[in-house]
Amino acid sequence: MSEKKKKDGSDNAENTTAVALPQPAAGSVSGEIETSDLVVPSLKMAAKTGELGELFMPGSLVLNAEYALYGARADEPEKKKEDPVWITILHAKKSYYEHTEYGSGATPKNADTLDEVLAQGGSLEWVNGAKPTWNPQVCCTVLVRGDDEAYFPWEYGKHRYAMARWILSSFSAYNNAAKPILTAAALNLRAGLEYGSWKLSSALKKKGGNSWYIPVLTTGEKNDEKFAAWARELTR
Repeated sequence: MSEKKKKDGSDNAENTTAVALPQPAAGSVSGEIETSDLVVPSLKMAAKTGELGELFMPGSLVLNAEYALYGARADEPEKKKEDPVWITILHAKKSYYEHTEYGSGATPKNADTLDEVLAQGGSLEWVNGAKPTWNPQVCCTVLVRGDDEAYFPWEYGKHRYAMARWILSSFSAYNNAAKPILTAAALNLRAGLEYGSWKLSSALKKKGGNSWYIPVLTTGEKNDEKFAAWARELTR
């Protein structure tokens, strides 16, 4: 699987693309097509603020910033979906990004290892009352199950699927989703993350006078060898 780093940072250092993008169909497009010409499919959760939160109900899980997998568009609340989203993690990469103040316009630095963080004067822990200046994140390539063939181009058995990049960089996303994924990779899914499935939804968390949505990830059924092999081929 190829990985590409972006020079600019956005959405909490969205700095890696671990999704293998297929080339356009022969005859439909001409010219030299590179990965940079294609839009990486994404899986994101709509927050209470921000552009995605204006288009979708907060807590909605959205494919490619336009299709509600869970929840609904803000102007179509009657179409709210409440069943958890079925996903399989195909690949997960841990890295680090520099914390920058929201709205500052500063471009976060990125690092693949803790040594690189320390070499840039960063810290992942509280030091003399000062907050950590860097945070961990996990960038996942996920396989999402759905029905609409316009958004789910791959078919296996009775179901359709789409691939997307899912970045877990906020504190709540890292604790509630990234850690369970990394733990599964070290324990019950040592043979490969593609052998496991998950059910993904969201929940509103409250603390004091603040509230925000967090991802809710629960373990699903194991995938058999045939499905796992098919899923691996998609990332090559």
